[in-house]
Amino acid sequence: AGPTTAPGPHDRRRAEIARQNLQLQEMTRELVRNERMVAIGQISSTLSHQLLQKVGLLGLQCDLLQDSLRDTQVPSTQRLSEVGTQVEQLDDAIRDLNTTLSDLLIFSREVAVQRQSHRIAELLHEVSQELRSVAVARQVALVCTGAEQDCEVFLDRIKLKQAVINLVTNAIEASPPGGRVELALSRNADRVRVAIHDQGEGIAEANLEHIFSPFFSTKEAGSGLGLPFAQKIVELHQGTLRADNITEGGATFVVEMPRGGDAQTN
Repeated sequence: AGPTTAPGPHDRRRAEIARQNLQLQEMTRELVRNERMVAIGQISSTLSHQLLQKVGLLGLQCDLLQDSLRDTQVPSTQRLSEVGTQVEQLDDAIRDLNTTLSDLLIFSREVAVQRQSHRIAELLHEVSQELRSVAVARQVALVCTGAEQDCEVFLDRIKLKQAVINLVTNAIEASPPGGRVELALSRNADRVRVAIHDQGEGIAEANLEHIFSPFFSTKEAGSGLGLPFAQKIVELHQGTLRADNITEGGATFVVEMPRGGDAQTN
């Protein structure tokens, strides 16, 4: 056997680079594991808090309902009225819990969009009709503008409609009595744009970069999933969703999507 050649500077350098690469890969894997565990912990903590809060409210409503049914000192007509009110509140609490769980299931799984050609102004009209009673109850005017900009867009009508409903509902809730929420439609040769303007207090600058993060909410009973869900659906349509404050007051959420394309499934 011939003499063993000592590793040269280049060999040592390559070996050192290989060792550093392996170390970096292991550090990256550990970081990903840690970040995943932190994310899981945050999600679990937030979700547990929200579910316990809602289940606690259900229990309270049940207790109040039982108390009303047992109280024979109250006239039957008054007791019936109180029971009716408590049943309505119980139903609202159940619906709220169901919405939170549904949002979580939708957000956590892969969502496929079934796109077909629809007129975008028709979809906005459907949204405004469905939310009209919500707006009236809060004394907020709900208007659609830009009907002359209507065009055919390839979209999943059900899913995109739900995303827009989330955005418009937030706008109504953010607007004061006597305020106005506008769904403004516009387009150019390639894209369609839907801007949802409200007249609320706007979005705090510190919150602007977080509002599309899962489980982030400024509402006391908010799930923090409505905006991430809306953004996810818009992005599945190869679109974008952004939020801006309006100089005169209020906020705008802007959905932009391509107009063309073939009906397809993502």
